[in-house]
Amino acid sequence: MRRRVSGDDFKQSGMVMNSLEEGGAWFVCDQYEIRGDAIVAKYPYDSAGGEERWRPYRPLEAAPDLFLKFARLYEESDFEGAVLAWSNKYGVPIGDPWGYLSRKDRVPLARFRQETKLAWVVLRMYEAALSSDAQAVRSLLSTYREDEELGPVLSKYHESDTVGIVRTSGVSLEEFAKQDLINFAFYTSIEMVNEKVREFCHQYLAPSFDVKGGVGAVPNPNDTKIRWKFSSLLGAMYLQMFWMIGAGGKLDRCRKCGDTISHAPPAPNTRKPRSDKLYCSAACRQAYKRSKDQASDTPF
Repeated sequence: MRRRVSGDDFKQSGMVMNSLEEGGAWFVCDQYEIRGDAIVAKYPYDSAGGEERWRPYRPLEAAPDLFLKFARLYEESDFEGAVLAWSNKYGVPIGDPWGYLSRKDRVPLARFRQETKLAWVVLRMYEAALSSDAQAVRSLLSTYREDEELGPVLSKYHESDTVGIVRTSGVSLEEFAKQDLINFAFYTSIEMVNEKVREFCHQYLAPSFDVKGGVGAVPNPNDTKIRWKFSSLLGAMYLQMFWMIGAGGKLDRCRKCGDTISHAPPAPNTRKPRSDKLYCSAACRQAYKRSKDQASDTPF
């Protein structure tokens, strides 16, 4: 079965929300517009009264599958219209750090397209690895190996001995063994995610505090947490992909639709789903049963 990543994959692997700093937020303007070759906030933050037209939200809670939505923008026939609608809802993907909050007034459309293309290839590479689909990997390499933006990125992994695949210099795509291609897709997708997380995110140690009479808040050394920060919306989205891939060993597929079923707890200290669960929802369970019943009623 061909395995496609769905929104539930991200929602069910959303452990990142439980290790995120409380202020993990992003700013979005009330309205964006296309001016020339860029997506621009209609109300600049630093203009008179501009900050009143901006609002913060927590993207990892509000849109746990935002990486998936972002990657799919690349396939839109009306790219500019789709990007504008997306920005009006979520803001623009690149920002400048401002304390623990970040926002940006403008992003070139070319950069937007470049980042959606990269996210789309990461997604398709990972899905091809999940599906053990060597032909899909070969098709991706054939399409993007000479791409001006992605070619250098893919070549870096082509030439690496660390990803478990033979060097590609002078080697045609047809000469690659099936498992080599699958290995390449998996290692490439996770390394591309790793690089974005290293660029836009970081971990830190956060102490917890106890309130003691007459003393005030006192740090508790026995309750120190590991937290995550992101410095751009792009970082938040790649953090979603990072955690989704990390939950890969705990995912299964719905017998009816093929979407992901997670066997990991939805949050720490919560009850795990049944390990023998075969369907992602009651609707799929009923639909599968109806299809089996109809098949058994069909005369030979």
